[in-house]
This record gives sequence, structure tokens and C-alpha cells, in this order.
Amino acid sequence: TNKAKKEGTKQNLEHQWAPIVKTHLFGERAILICGVEETKLFYDTSKVTRVAALTPHLKKYFFGEDTMVNFDGAEHRHRKSAVMKFFTPQKLDQHIQFYGTLLEKYMKGWEGKDEIVIMDEMLWLHCEFAMGIYLGIFDPPVADVKKRAKQFNYIIQSFGSVPLPVEIPGTRVSKAGKARRSINEWLFSLISQTKSNLAKGAPKDSYIALAAFATDLEGRTIPEDVFAAELINLIRPTILASYFHVFLMHAVYHNPTILSSIKEDVLQNLSNHSTNHPYYADTSFLKHLTYADYCAKEIRRFYPCIPLLCARVKEPFEYNGLYFPKEYLLVLGVHAVHRDPRVWTNPDTFDPMRYQRKEHQKCDERFSIVQQGGGDIIENHKCGGEQLSTLMIQSFAARMAVDYNWRFKEKQNIDYSMKVMPTLPKDGMIIEALTQSGPAQS
Repeated sequence: TNKAKKEGTKQNLEHQWAPIVKTHLFGERAILICGVEETKLFYDTSKVTRVAALTPHLKKYFFGEDTMVNFDGAEHRHRKSAVMKFFTPQKLDQHIQFYGTLLEKYMKGWEGKDEIVIMDEMLWLHCEFAMGIYLGIFDPPVADVKKRAKQFNYIIQSFGSVPLPVEIPGTRVSKAGKARRSINEWLFSLISQTKSNLAKGAPKDSYIALAAFATDLEGRTIPEDVFAAELINLIRPTILASYFHVFLMHAVYHNPTILSSIKEDVLQNLSNHSTNHPYYADTSFLKHLTYADYCAKEIRRFYPCIPLLCARVKEPFEYNGLYFPKEYLLVLGVHAVHRDPRVWTNPDTFDPMRYQRKEHQKCDERFSIVQQGGGDIIENHKCGGEQLSTLMIQSFAARMAVDYNWRFKEKQNIDYSMKVMPTLPKDGMIIEALTQSGPAQS
């Protein structure tokens, strides 16, 4: 009714939700998946393929040509298995130790500042982190970190850009194109230098060194332009994970008790912390922070980031009386899946405790939160660094809750757009008066 349209209540919006919707996207007919249970279809490799699924602008600016995301089956498994060697438990320990070192450096630098824009600082921190673990560039000049962070953020922002056929100056596509060309030139030089160093016996202590001579399924060395694109596909999501930290602060702004619960979580576990590493740089400790883990899950579910994922119907099939034609564009509506009222109670409410109530396990939990992909880590297109990003959120949250006193700047715009994706709070979440509260023991 007209009254219902004017009121626009959450109840009315829920009535408009459907698990599968026919629509149009990027100029072609498409089927949109919005339900958790139906998400299994999107990751069923017998029915769906990623081959020829990406739009030209996503392939050109975001994912790259002939990269792992463009493949299914044996070739995808082969390349994904190689990537996952960099995310073993031992490697995660090393990564988090380095992350903890950087977090300490950055937070020390925040002391005495009039204000700290979390969005900017975490973008720079995550860029420096990625430059270290993937490229072997440690302690780079600040100007270089800020330059590359800005360029990678242009690439991230291109995901939600209008797919223009040409690069019109000032548009997100134009900025992403210019940024990607600069990054490619930089990576080509690093790849060449790395191969030369390896020939002289240099250690394989970074991803670029480990994978410099990686091969495809047929044993052919991955071309340098494809290897550069694969490096971008590792660095970009690591930098994108900084968005989760910004949204953590947004959640705390509206729910201050989150911070006290995280603090309680940390302090209860500190008595069991026995390694030589600071608690916030120790994976074995961070994995025991149950409430912080709930927060990491809820940030991925509640906040919009990557709005959709694309695939194509491999062979025609029917599901619940609906026909899926061959080669149809199949779209996973990530934010809609995270609002499935059949799974999530009060889905428009930020509630970390829903995971204690096991809401995410009402169906196969591999498909309940798909911000970083779903399904099997090797077989499907799921982010290999998801566990790493969870640990980084936990580390940052713990430090903000336990080791520092601070407050939010009173006047700031914390709104974020639902029309522009990926999105962030407009002023980037500004804090001030940050001082040490006396670090937690060990």
C-alpha cells in the first residue's frame, strides 16, 4: 500500500526479500542469489563456473587476466594449493608476529596526535604489512607506503564502478587504470630483481620469492604479467581487510560495550599466555578470544563491503521449480545473503552474540558469511587469507580495548553510503586523545 511504501519499515523490507531473484546486470539477464541455503548453488562446481563470468572492467582493473579467479577445477586447485602454502599455521604465526610489530609502531605514532583517522592509518598499516610478507619489502619509506596504499585503494574502489568502455578522467575506472599500470610496472621490476637474487642463492622468505617460478597445471612457468596480477590479488584483499577494522570502530561507536567485552575476553585469557611474543602478536592467544572472533564474524556479515560475486551457469538445471539456463549470469548478492531472515534473527542489528547462539550454523556455515567467499578453501573461490584477516581484527581490537585510552571525535560524519560500493564511513572514524593505559601483562 501507499502507507507501507511511505513508512518503509524493516518489516516491509523483509517482506520484499526473496532467496532467488531474476534481474538484469551489466546489460544482460541474470539470476540473483540472496539466500544462505541457495548460496550452495553458487559454489557447486558441477552446476556453476567462473570461466567467462567476470565483466570486462572487473577483469581489467580488479582481478586481472588469466588469474586464479578466472579458473575452475584442476587448474584452480593447483594454483590455490600453491597459494595456501603461504597460509600454513607456521606462516600465520610469522605473519601475525610481523603484524603485531607494525601495530605497535603505528600506535606509538598515534600518541600525541590531535586526531587519528582510522581509515587512513589502517590502510597504510595494511599496505606496509602486505609489502613485507608478500614482496619482502620491510620498513619502506612512508611516502612509498602511502603512494601504494592509495593506488591499491583505487583498484579496490573500481569494483563498484560503472563499467565504462573508456577511461574518462576523474572516474573510478580511470583512477584504477592509472594505478594498476603503475603497480604493474613496479611489480615487473620486483619480479625481475627477485629472480636474479634467487639465482644468486637468496632465501625464499617472501611470497614473491616462493612463487617466482610457479607453474601452471601443465608445468609451464606462469608469465610475469599473470604473476604480477596474482600478486595484486594477494595484496589487494590484505589491504581491503583494513575496511573491517574501520567498521569495527563504527560498531564500537554505536555499541561501546563491545570494547569492554573484548577487554574482558583478553584479560581472562592472559593468565594462559606463555610465549615470548606480545599477546596481540601471538596466534595461539588470539584464537582463544571468543568474543573478538564473534565480532570479526559479525563485521563481515553486518557491514557492506564487496557487494556481489559473479559466475555463470555451466549446464542448465532446475532448483525448487526454477530453471537456470546455460551461460546465464549468476550473481551472489553478498549483503542480501547476510540478511537472510531464515538464518539471521534481527539481521539489521549488529549482534556478535548471535554466534554464541549458533545462528550461523542453522545451515552449512561455510555459506553463511561470504564476504570473503564461501565453500571449501581449495575447491572454491574463497579467500585464502580469511583466517589471517580474522587474527588481524582480533589483534587490533584487543589493543584498542586493553592497552590504550582514547575517545571518538565528537563532531564527525560516520554515515556510509549503500549506493557506492565498497563503502566506508565518510570521515573514516576519527579518534583523539589516545594515550597508553598501561599495557596488559605479556
